[in-house]
Amino acid sequence: MKRLSLPLHSHLEHTNQHTHMSKPFESNSLKIRITTSVLFLLGAAGCAAAVLLNGQDASTDLATETNEAVGKLLPQQDDTVLQQSRVAVNLHAKYKLLSMTIYFNDKFVDGIDVTQQVTHESGINLWQFTPGKDKLITALSAGNNCVTVTYALIARSDVTHSIDWCFKAL
Repeated sequence: MKRLSLPLHSHLEHTNQHTHMSKPFESNSLKIRITTSVLFLLGAAGCAAAVLLNGQDASTDLATETNEAVGKLLPQQDDTVLQQSRVAVNLHAKYKLLSMTIYFNDKFVDGIDVTQQVTHESGINLWQFTPGKDKLITALSAGNNCVTVTYALIARSDVTHSIDWCFKAL
């Protein structure tokens, strides 16, 4: 039986050629991974920026700008939101909510008083109602919706004020 043997240098050349062929592949793989990571980070940064800028409308809501008691209305005047969106008012610390009524029209007639189902986040004095199952309103009406919020100074509950605003739901 004859044995076939390759010279040692021939085997090494073959191994080196194979190694040289795999380095460009590894280099391309590294480039692809880096490019993918950079694109992913750019996409994540873009999403984060969109979320942060979403609440910063260039137009100013005059109802809250000229009202010392109201910090923010949600949804804002003339916003378009989903039917399950929360309705909220952020009052300055020395004020409290007395009532919240939601109307399914822009005439402010036949409203539903949801005050008993309004939740309060005391740290930021946010008073909110979210439509849902087992709630007085299961969904906002498609089209125009309006809200009246009545509030007062905590120290002077006998002197009340109110703010009205409207928005659209899809």
